[in-house]
Amino acid sequence: MAEQEESGPISVHEQSRSPGKAWKAIKQKRKYKEVKVQNPKEPKQEGFTRFVCVSDTHSRTDKMCEVPPGDVLLHAGDFTSHSKDEEFEKFNKWLGTLPHPHKLVIAGNHELGLDPAMSSQLKGFRKLSGGKRNFDKKTFLSFLTNCTYLEDKQWTFVASRYMVLLGSQSIDQGHSI
Repeated sequence: MAEQEESGPISVHEQSRSPGKAWKAIKQKRKYKEVKVQNPKEPKQEGFTRFVCVSDTHSRTDKMCEVPPGDVLLHAGDFTSHSKDEEFEKFNKWLGTLPHPHKLVIAGNHELGLDPAMSSQLKGFRKLSGGKRNFDKKTFLSFLTNCTYLEDKQWTFVASRYMVLLGSQSIDQGHSI
């Protein structure tokens, strides 16, 4: 299995903020096959790649049930509640305990410090919190050592079939902390 990370501009589809509309348009133009979800307790079939997808753990990974084994773990956002340094550290430590050879993370609307547009607006919150809140993207990313963080880049994975995943962060501008 090989992996490759590429950076560069990725165009955002006009319907990316409306997944329902996007799915209706896509399913009319493209052939798709419904996939039966396999019981995670059953052994993986030979020649297949098992993706394990989780999201919205909100710093509560210690309260989660057992994460099924797989080849690729994809955390699709909201791994923190308040985008605090210690939440990033706790999440990274949890990722390090998981057996998945490839771990991909995409930020959600709770990872406000990873959104440069929000970062400058949020610096005032740092003062209100007595300087304990950090909204520096580089610092947050330095905590994520046990995964590949995807934001506006693609990650290519070659296993039984050629796959490309694109990562993009979508921050809800109306969200308050």
